Amino acid sequence: MLQQLYRISNMTTSGTIMTNYQTFQKLEKVVHGTKICEGNIWQHLIFETIKNSGAFTAVMEEFPVDLSPTHAEGRKRHKVDVWCRDDIAKQIFAFNSKGKSFNNTESSEGLFDEYSRYKLAIERAYPGYDVTYAILKDEYDPTDPKMGKYHFLTRHGIPVYNTAGYLQERFGISSSAIETARQERVIEILRKRMIESGITAEQLLGIIMAPANSSGSIVPADTSNSHGSIVSCENT
Repeated sequence: MLQQLYRISNMTTSGTIMTNYQTFQKLEKVVHGTKICEGNIWQHLIFETIKNSGAFTAVMEEFPVDLSPTHAEGRKRHKVDVWCRDDIAKQIFAFNSKGKSFNNTESSEGLFDEYSRYKLAIERAYPGYDVTYAILKDEYDPTDPKMGKYHFLTRHGIPVYNTAGYLQERFGISSSAIETARQERVIEILRKRMIESGITAEQLLGIIMAPANSSGSIVPADTSNSHGSIVSCENT
């Protein structure tokens, strides 16, 4: 197998730097696009998990809520990521799914006001139902001071839950099982996007493997600076 890789490498690494860079640009788009999709994949897994639990009368994804007249200015509708309605207990759970990343431009008070408007709009549309507007935050840690804005929401009536922990505690779904499902779907999409991009194994090896030296053996690319130390990619 190793000899085959070397043979392919010797055939392909003769390509120009420009060709390798063009392959890199395609690869960057594939990986970045897949990473963006991961949030939608996670949300859909949450939806499927809750829907399949049978705990609610109706479970819908991207459920539209009319914000008028509670939100006269700006957008007229809000889409709830995962909408759960229990007609027997007269309860509605509206879940807003959040990934691992943070938006540091949002203030705690601004988020609370926004989510409170959404909750009020649902209460007006469904009189007689007890409404909970909650955040399912990936890897949420209630003891982490860096997540202060989410702690603020919880203290003021917009509960925030660790997504995997909540699904396991509320619906008995193993956190490792749903995480495995997420990883499998991400890799499936990555593989599909790689095929659609037209990037070949030979082109990838053209980037990974350095050109052969005069004796025909594979030599590593020189990533050191003039002083012999490894060049850093971090901002200084």
